Amino acid sequence: LTPNKPEYSRLLSALLPDAAAACTADEELLALGGALGGATIVRKGQVDYLSDGSDVLENSEPGCPKRSGGQGDVLAGSIATLLSWAQAAP
Repeated sequence: LTPNKPEYSRLLSALLPDAAAACTADEELLALGGALGGATIVRKGQVDYLSDGSDVLENSEPGCPKRSGGQGDVLAGSIATLLSWAQAAP
């Protein structure tokens, strides 16, 4: 999943309505990934966070300050392609 800020907030509200306000961003993302059964989540922003519900990775490399609609779809497709290549490799 590659939710933007509003989509991420809606996922949290729907799946973790009782999430503690004192949670760190990492704990929140881990809990959401766990609630989704281990789905990989790429939380985009100033710093991007990636989690599969058991680990969290952080990417603070600068990106384009102006993003356009559909980039999350391209990102998800690229991730899926690379994953399928990695799994098919001998």
